[in-house]
Amino acid sequence: MNQICMETIDIKFKNILDTEYINELRNWRNQDFVRNNMTNHDIISEEEHMNYIEMLQQSQNNKVFLALNHQEPLAIITMKIYWDENYIEPGTYIINENYLGKGFGIIMSYIRLEYIFELMPQGKMKTTILDKNERNINLQKKMGCVFEKKIKVKDINGREEAASIYVLTKEDWDKNKKEIEERIERNFGLKNIKRINKND
Repeated sequence: MNQICMETIDIKFKNILDTEYINELRNWRNQDFVRNNMTNHDIISEEEHMNYIEMLQQSQNNKVFLALNHQEPLAIITMKIYWDENYIEPGTYIINENYLGKGFGIIMSYIRLEYIFELMPQGKMKTTILDKNERNINLQKKMGCVFEKKIKVKDINGREEAASIYVLTKEDWDKNKKEIEERIERNFGLKNIKRINKND
């Protein structure tokens, strides 16, 4: 069970393109403890990173948000928006090891779901999780996600690795939302959680 962080927290979200951390994003993503739980374990090169930032600047369907706690970088939330297929694929990772295992995953998951279903109320959330990442799988199940199918992804050495896709609809999220809000308030003392601006 996660250790609950009872210290005062003040989390805000910014589009990564509107921060001074654009280049730091690559360093955060390349940390071993981050990429080991990614479906793509590769080290991101400087060129790949610059191409990625250029894509973000030109795309309305790919977004990256930085979560800051008391102005200290905490986590990254990514969004791939598939309007034609009516779903959004998010990703989330803690970027500061000091915040690992302290329960912040539930806040990040809550925030991204609120953003997804405000932006696409009739759509779905789909997320791909490595089967070895049991902590994240259990968290997503608590949020109401249901298993859709097994897939294979390749690790850094080109070996196949087992992963699964989990799905959540707004209807199912609405059934679980109140319980999640109560848990966040109980564990963190948060009643009104800052949101991601859907216009960012």
